[in-house]
Amino acid sequence: MSDITEQEIKFIQKQLGRPPEGLQEIVYRDSKKDPVVLRVTSIVRGKPFPNMYWLSDKSLCKAIDKIESHGFVKELENIIIPQNEILKEKINLNHQQYIQKRWNYFIAEHNIKTILPAYVESLKTKGIGGLSKFKRVRCLHMHYAHYLVDGNSIGELLEEKFNLAQHIS
Repeated sequence: MSDITEQEIKFIQKQLGRPPEGLQEIVYRDSKKDPVVLRVTSIVRGKPFPNMYWLSDKSLCKAIDKIESHGFVKELENIIIPQNEILKEKINLNHQQYIQKRWNYFIAEHNIKTILPAYVESLKTKGIGGLSKFKRVRCLHMHYAHYLVDGNSIGELLEEKFNLAQHIS
């Protein structure tokens, strides 16, 4: 973990309701410098972890939970994405960039020779949320976390449509 204090770990544990697994760094903070997005290692409990970024802010998570519960994932998959070729291309690029960045962290943090080849292959091919079919949307939380750190087309849509930044302190 890079420069994360015990106090921050306790704060994150309170946010998540459990100890953070695979925590590597805090990559996005709110105006009070509290954690909002965490970067997690690629291998957790000996297996590939599909989330490079983990949204930890409770208010923001609740706002996104509400959006998901109202069917916005299905709306994205069935209406918005299929009708927009440019958006499809951007989402594919988001996944490819995510894969590359996660791979770079993986190589820096792990001895590739000690990881099962199937796990290595998974990390080389699976995008945001562990997806291999980029026309699907698994979790809006992951896309929004990615948006806050690196930029992400679905996260950008969420911000434009729902003004989620208002939920970040």
